[in-house]
Amino acid sequence: MKIDGRPHTSCAGRLCFWDSLPHPVASSVPDRYLSRVMAFAPNNLDLKKSESLTVEWEDGSVSVYPIAYLRKMSPSAEARKLREELAKNPLTVLPSTSKRGGASEGPLSATSAELVGNYAIRIRFSDGHDTGIYSWEYLREIDPDREPETPRRP
Repeated sequence: MKIDGRPHTSCAGRLCFWDSLPHPVASSVPDRYLSRVMAFAPNNLDLKKSESLTVEWEDGSVSVYPIAYLRKMSPSAEARKLREELAKNPLTVLPSTSKRGGASEGPLSATSAELVGNYAIRIRFSDGHDTGIYSWEYLREIDPDREPETPRRP
């Protein structure tokens, strides 16, 4: 994983997947879960704090997530609730202060990121938000360039 073009020290510039886990831990993961996680696994992550998160996926595709988009689409309970309220009522009043009790200074940016196990990344934002854990599967679902699925006819 890279942050602002530099390898992240805890990963030595690469993601550490199941094959790097001690054998007893890796063998305790059910095969059905392991295959699902690995189906969504990225090969590389590159976080440019003021711009975007770029993900190179196992299948060769590349996704680019602008920082503001990631913040808006945070999988945290509070962000999900806000999105639901906005869907019901577009005139919903948006929060005007950061989570930590003051207005964010300057444009929104990522302040840091960390891998969560082998299935997700947590991103901390300059507005104080840090409770969203972006699983690889969720990142695939919210890919800005992903073609919308066409509904199936019964």
